[in-house]
Amino acid sequence: MKKSLYNFCTIFIGLAVFMIFTGCSSSKKVSENRQESEEIKAEKPINTEKSKEKSVSSPAKINRIAVYFGDDSVTKWRLATLNSQKATDLYGVLPMMRFDNPWKQIYGTTGCNKFTAYYANLDDIFSISRISATGLKCNNGDESLFLDALKEINEIKEENSILYLLKNGQEVLTFEKY
Repeated sequence: MKKSLYNFCTIFIGLAVFMIFTGCSSSKKVSENRQESEEIKAEKPINTEKSKEKSVSSPAKINRIAVYFGDDSVTKWRLATLNSQKATDLYGVLPMMRFDNPWKQIYGTTGCNKFTAYYANLDDIFSISRISATGLKCNNGDESLFLDALKEINEIKEENSILYLLKNGQEVLTFEKY
């Protein structure tokens, strides 16, 4: 019994060390890819048309949030209004998000913290659930207003490159394609 417990502990510690080393190297790659992406964006003008080609240079295993905001083939949404107030009056850096249809998830940023949530759209009822966000301390306005507003949404519609998130027919959040 003691020998099998010793073997289990040895294997567990070995796996933990392996995961730490591989985790550190992959986060470094994500950081490097993010820096390269930002450098490329700074060099070329923003293309407003959606690219239909997938990014060839993206590694297969990367943090989704880092990739989705740098990938031109994904529709990204930037906050325009929150409860009829201009987002630029509320936030220094505007919240953004994108929808991952296969996984029924929303990935985004509050301008400082990253967030993710699940969504469902059944019989004209749209719901957002299980919102989670990173916990960095930020000076970018009241991020809880944005996240709390997302929780209240029960309708969604898109018209003329504007995404409307509604609660009982009333406009709560509007986003523009980015």
